[in-house]
Amino acid sequence: MPIKLALSFKAEANLEVSNDLMHAFVFSLFPQEVAEKVHKREEKPFSLRGWNFTEKGLLLRISLLEDQLFPALVSHLYLSKNGFRLKDVELQPVVPSGLREEESISYQELLELEAYEHYSVDFIKPTTFRRGRWDYPLPDPPALFRSLYRKWKSHHPFPLEEDKLLHQVYSKVYILAHKIRVETVELSFGKLRGFVGNVVFGVNDKELSRLVHALLKFGEFSGVGRKSAMGMGVILLRKEA
Repeated sequence: MPIKLALSFKAEANLEVSNDLMHAFVFSLFPQEVAEKVHKREEKPFSLRGWNFTEKGLLLRISLLEDQLFPALVSHLYLSKNGFRLKDVELQPVVPSGLREEESISYQELLELEAYEHYSVDFIKPTTFRRGRWDYPLPDPPALFRSLYRKWKSHHPFPLEEDKLLHQVYSKVYILAHKIRVETVELSFGKLRGFVGNVVFGVNDKELSRLVHALLKFGEFSGVGRKSAMGMGVILLRKEA
């Protein structure tokens, strides 16, 4: 069951933290054997949705996409004797209110969502897709739904094969309106360009629209495109009509 979590930590310093460093910090929140298994997977079963430092410390938002990760996270977060560090600053989990569920939904519930003609999506963090050797920072429907399909399929069965889904997306999903711009994210291995802004997608097939709705809502948890475990590709399904 995909779940969004907000984690609070006490910290004595307000840190400037890169996407790479926060990505590594999220791995440290799991037991070592779990973190090692997750690290080897091509599609990570979590996404990094954002973070910010306040006077009280760090507020970290992540999503987990597989059920077994939640108890592993909770047990390590509150039972670890080694503590947690970020850039040589000690972080202490806030107990007991420092772990808060923001939203959860089962894969079956996602597939039961209503069909709409239009879907308005906010791309909150830079989003990009891989096309051959190059990054592709545009809200191309086939690229978008290929990414979401592969993320979903790596964690749970999907009722339609990829080629059949994409064949329908090519002919029945279109961009109705958009207001986007390109931003750059600096990572340890280089820079990635991605788009942010709002895109309205139209779907002219009711059955396909149910799957589109399921995938877009799932995308709120999984992130979209490249490096969603590093804080890219964060989306919000803002409005359906």
